[in-house]
Amino acid sequence: MKAEWRKVKLGDVVDMQYGYTTTSSSENIGPKYLRITDISSTYIDWSSVPHCKIEEKKRQQYALKKGDIVVARIGASAGCAKLIRHNVDSIFASYLIRIIPKNKDVNRTFFGLLIESIIFKKFVNSTKSGAAQPQANAPLLKSFEFNLPNNSTQKRLAHVISSYDDLIENNEKRIKTLEEMAQRLYTQWFVKFKFPGHEKIKMMDSGTTFGMIPEEWEVKPLSSFAKIIMGQSPQSKFYNQRNEGLPFHQGVRDFGSIFPTNKIYSTSGNRLAEANDLLFSVRAPVGRLNIATEKIILGRGLASIKEKKNRQTFLISMFLNRFTEKDMLGNGAIYKSINKNELEKLGFIYPDSNVTDAFENIATPYLNEIRILSKNIRVLSDIRDLMIENLITGIRRLNN
Repeated sequence: MKAEWRKVKLGDVVDMQYGYTTTSSSENIGPKYLRITDISSTYIDWSSVPHCKIEEKKRQQYALKKGDIVVARIGASAGCAKLIRHNVDSIFASYLIRIIPKNKDVNRTFFGLLIESIIFKKFVNSTKSGAAQPQANAPLLKSFEFNLPNNSTQKRLAHVISSYDDLIENNEKRIKTLEEMAQRLYTQWFVKFKFPGHEKIKMMDSGTTFGMIPEEWEVKPLSSFAKIIMGQSPQSKFYNQRNEGLPFHQGVRDFGSIFPTNKIYSTSGNRLAEANDLLFSVRAPVGRLNIATEKIILGRGLASIKEKKNRQTFLISMFLNRFTEKDMLGNGAIYKSINKNELEKLGFIYPDSNVTDAFENIATPYLNEIRILSKNIRVLSDIRDLMIENLITGIRRLNN
């Protein structure tokens, strides 16, 4: 180990601050209120972070700024961390911990990248306490031990590793743009009914809560145009992390913003989803959505949904439009779970085939590009995390 590197514990070089308990506000006033759910995805989508009301003194005390590091301390996301990369008027919730370097010898960007990395997640996952509700409190986080380089080396490391983050963020922004393009098209055609040729189509009363819809369109139950498979969990003795068998997903724990991450595998299980199937959470939180990238085993918390005539992009867009709020079925009612019968009976406006096929032809390339960009992000993230792990553990050194 070179003299410029020294072994330290996280508590030796940083202080920690627990977040603030308040409630989010539906009004677009006050600071943003950063929560565990907001830091669990690949990057923070500030547009979806709610505002909150808070007195000025507390607002200053818990205000986030560029270079801050926040860590989730409870639940399935315990140990998930984010470096705040932009100045956004925001505070952080009580289930988050802010990590504050004690002196100028600690480079904030380097530390943020370290705490975000897989090596830190591995540490938290191996030591977090709390059987019913896993916890990663401040004393536990402070015990994290690693090799710390001097300040100039920290800056060099931060510069190199940040280049990967810049590429990742650019890909994520492109994904968000493509998602918005697809959903705007869906809204224009199937919510506002401004599809090509709509001027020549009469509107009629659907006789349902959907009201007036274009002539020859129908309100159909999901079961009439989609195949639904409800998950069923195999015995835990068949689970492994050695990539043996097929990827197994019990629920939303390993959901990403669009596609899930495979962490657990199983050598048993006959409730399967295929690549491009829509994954729908049927237990709290009900209504979370992801898209399968390959054949997987479905646990009891998930269902897979496939459009019978292979208009899968249309079906995915339909669900993204319907399930805009977590735990809700689009009608304001909150559910702890939903069974197959309830899922099959969900009603949707289903257009004539010409319109759905036209939408499929336009929107499917968007989804395909999103899939490619998401794969690029996973590759870049793996390279970045491996680089951090090798450097911090001393396997590699950063050359000039």
